[in-house]
Amino acid sequence: MAEKKFLCKILTPSKSMFEGEVQSIVVPAYDGEMGILKSHCNLVANLGCGECRIEKKDEKISFYLEGGVVKVVDTFLGENTSTEVVILTNLSYPMDYILSHKEKWAQDLEAAEKMEITDDESFEKRSWAVRAAKAKLELAQKVEKQHLKDKVE
Repeated sequence: MAEKKFLCKILTPSKSMFEGEVQSIVVPAYDGEMGILKSHCNLVANLGCGECRIEKKDEKISFYLEGGVVKVVDTFLGENTSTEVVILTNLSYPMDYILSHKEKWAQDLEAAEKMEITDDESFEKRSWAVRAAKAKLELAQKVEKQHLKDKVE
């Protein structure tokens, strides 16, 4: 049976956050979560704000992503296929950073909700700021809850 692994890269303007073989990825697409497995159809999709979940053979890794695009390229090579996923994101944080800045995300949400709306551009800017701050805060709460659960077990 063929290997179900494929290459994934997460890149920001300043650095590479992740590169390696994975078994599955779930990304926060602009309009909801999108799962990707080997041999996925070719596509380019806009990213929203939220958790990117990566499953490798023996571990699960998560990152926060904020905006950008995901590109999936599936190439047929005779009987084999080669799948590559490249995530180009404006901003990415590891989960420990998200958790350690929980208070900041709450402050960012409060500030975003107070942003003045004067035109379509300011409405879009406020909407994105609120969406991003909520995503970071909710993710921090999820990670915190998981840490507490792990301590109990």
